[in-house]
Amino acid sequence: MLRKGYGLASVELGVPMRPDMVFEIASLTKQFTAAAVLLLQERGKLAVSDDITKYLPDYPTHGRTITIENLLSHTSGIPEVTSLPEWWPRHRDDLTPP
Repeated sequence: MLRKGYGLASVELGVPMRPDMVFEIASLTKQFTAAAVLLLQERGKLAVSDDITKYLPDYPTHGRTITIENLLSHTSGIPEVTSLPEWWPRHRDDLTPP
C-alpha cells in the first residue's frame, strides 16, 4: 500500500500534506459505497431493491419499506447524522490522538 501525502494541507500557509494527517473525507465515500453495492448486486449477493431489514433486521423502519436503492439515492427518510445536535460535539472524538 502506498503511504504518501500529496498537495497542501493548507494552501494559505503552504503546509504540505503528510500521510499521518487526519481529515474528514465526508461525501467522497459515497461513490465507493455505491460501486461496492453494485458489484455485490452483479455477483448476486444482494439487490438494490432489497429491504434493508433483510440485512438489518432490528433497524427501526417504523413500518416503512426502505430499500438499498433508497439508501444510495438518499430517499430513505433516515435523517442525516449531521442534523443531530449531539453529533457535532462528538464527531471528532475518535480522531483526536490520546
